[in-house]
Amino acid sequence: MVFVVLSVSAEVPDSLRISTPSLDSLVNPKSQQLDSIRESFYGQADHLKASYKTKMDSLDASRTKITSKLDSLRSLNLNTDEVTHELDSIDTKRKAAVAALDKKMTALKEKAPKGVADLGLPNELQSKGAVVTQKMETFQLPVKDLNIPELSLPDNPLKNLDGFNTTASSPLREIGNVPDLNGLGKAGELGGELGNVGELGKVTEGVGDIKEVTGAVGDVNNLPGTLEGKAAEAAGLPATPDVKSLMGDVPQMPTNGTEAKEIATQQVQQAVNHFAGKEQVLQEALEKMAKLKKKYSSLNSLSDIPKRRPNEMRGKPLIERIIPSLTLQIHGRGEYVLVDFNVAAGYRFNGKLTAGLGWNHRVAYNKKRDGFSALPRVYGIRSFAEYKIGKGFSPRVEFEMMNAPVPPMIQRMSGDYSNRQWVPGAFVGIKKDYKFFGRVRGTSMVMLRLFHYEHKSPYSDVVNVRTGFEFPMRKKAESKKQKARSGIQG
Repeated sequence: MVFVVLSVSAEVPDSLRISTPSLDSLVNPKSQQLDSIRESFYGQADHLKASYKTKMDSLDASRTKITSKLDSLRSLNLNTDEVTHELDSIDTKRKAAVAALDKKMTALKEKAPKGVADLGLPNELQSKGAVVTQKMETFQLPVKDLNIPELSLPDNPLKNLDGFNTTASSPLREIGNVPDLNGLGKAGELGGELGNVGELGKVTEGVGDIKEVTGAVGDVNNLPGTLEGKAAEAAGLPATPDVKSLMGDVPQMPTNGTEAKEIATQQVQQAVNHFAGKEQVLQEALEKMAKLKKKYSSLNSLSDIPKRRPNEMRGKPLIERIIPSLTLQIHGRGEYVLVDFNVAAGYRFNGKLTAGLGWNHRVAYNKKRDGFSALPRVYGIRSFAEYKIGKGFSPRVEFEMMNAPVPPMIQRMSGDYSNRQWVPGAFVGIKKDYKFFGRVRGTSMVMLRLFHYEHKSPYSDVVNVRTGFEFPMRKKAESKKQKARSGIQG
């Protein structure tokens, strides 16, 4: 009588498991159907996660954008009701998506075990079927990368989702179930029946000569070792499994309490020495962490940490950074009506700061003579800088150099003005912009004259009121014909 003995030295890790056909599946078609149900279950679970991950990523991106907008409004002390409502709507959709994923996993976990039960497995496959069913019923879909806060609650309401699983995301690692070598663990029982030559012929029927299966073994006494090598080869292990190669260097267990105490002391000493020479760095890191915990003690997640406001002009084309403008100021003195036309162009450095340069020209109309006069004209360069503070208000400063008649026209009611000089000037004030028509914005300014240079300033009043318009521009959208032409050229 010949006994076939199959020994497995150690359980194979999940990462080494492979999908190999078992003896059960070669002998019994029911085993193949059972494997198909198991693979289909994990495949559908992976597909569910992938589809919902796309949806969750989209919702998270929208939430990040709205959170940034909410932070901006809060920093400016503006009304945040509308944005808060949008944020609540995103959170509601996210919770609904998570609940739907959990519900679909519940349906999948109910359907797959029912399919196993409907197979009507024979007695020899009942044990394998019970293991497969138990794993599917207790399976939790690894969704750590979906950032679901509910999973961190003490009483997890989502029984089918696992937010703490750090193993491979694909549950297909279960396929193959190498620890029992797909039913080969019963090879010993088969070997017990090989004493009967007739039974041996049945087992090897359709496979070929027993020497071909065992690698042309010369002696039947070598059959157990050869089968063991074949099983290891099917599992992806060395032909002659070695316990040390599978288990690694296993430390020798202490024989008494003194040795155990020494080993424990060495382990603790190694952990302490790990930070040797880095005490100061470790202390600084702990202090920094304590400050962060104190500052953000009420945060629910990292997504709630305030972020630095991004530069809204980053990546914008030049045409969208430049803002042309026209500003008017009216002076009425004696027989003249004086109107200043200031044409300028501002450059937006970011969403707040704008600076620019322009040309100011004063036109004089003589009411008595009913015509324009060139004598009182004023012209020159004016620069400016402004900073938005919210609700359309912007503090503004201006510096200019004007060619004007001396003494100033606004200080004399009549006379000739043959003497002209370049007169510097500076102003500070506030600007308010508002929507006027389409993309055109209206502006109103109240500017204070900072000094009266040698009493030559062409402005009679300290307070100067101006009004005007701004013309924001956008990059022209590329037409379909241009896109097609550029595609052909590319």
